[in-house]
Amino acid sequence: MYVLNTFAFSSHDVLSSRIAAALAVTAIFALWARWLKGVTPGGALAGFAVAFAIYLGTGVAGFFVLFGVFLVTAAATHWRRPVKEQHGKPVQHNGRDGRQVLANVSAAAAVCGACVLFPHSTTYLMPGAIAALAETAADTVSSETGEALRGPTFLLIPFRRVEPGPDGAISLGGTTCGLLAALFVAFLAWLTGLLDIWWSLTAAGCGFAGMLFDSILGATIETRGLLGNDGVNFLATIFAADLALLISWLTG
Repeated sequence: MYVLNTFAFSSHDVLSSRIAAALAVTAIFALWARWLKGVTPGGALAGFAVAFAIYLGTGVAGFFVLFGVFLVTAAATHWRRPVKEQHGKPVQHNGRDGRQVLANVSAAAAVCGACVLFPHSTTYLMPGAIAALAETAADTVSSETGEALRGPTFLLIPFRRVEPGPDGAISLGGTTCGLLAALFVAFLAWLTGLLDIWWSLTAAGCGFAGMLFDSILGATIETRGLLGNDGVNFLATIFAADLALLISWLTG
């Protein structure tokens, strides 16, 4: 299938030696994100928890990918913020709260937690974790850049053109940026040796599919008030992770 780099553990001894590093690195990361006002205090705690799980399951390589997701989504969120505010987009000046962090990253953390419990299955589980992170990056970047660019916007279900802003609406510019964000996460996974090139691209494709699934949910159940944005984001990351895990299982 593919071989993880040396950061992937194969024994409880390696896991035990990783805990101290995971606590230190993820605590610093959470405090730094809070200092930048990228997250609220609750968001920092949630970020610490999910980052800790990801570090335990994948080592510094997985944390590096998570850090890349944080940077690319933060950049997209701040890009052309005055334009977004001018058109009525609510801006969270204190960053994402705990529910938002968990909605976007808990699926990846859960898969990494499974890597801790079932270390011999890590190679089959890793595409799911990367796909979930790719979906998070793709969805956030596509939404933020789409609203900043203000290009022609469409709903997938039913397919029709709408003004920028409605739940589930997508644009060519935002969708393209979302795809690039998913590929960026895949590149980091390949660069760190977590996945080979084929599985990195597969994870990116599953993340992109999850982004489109998010748009479908937004245009159907979210717009009817049946589920909030956090719930939609959570289901979309699960969809991306499960799709990658299914492909991994079928081809393994």
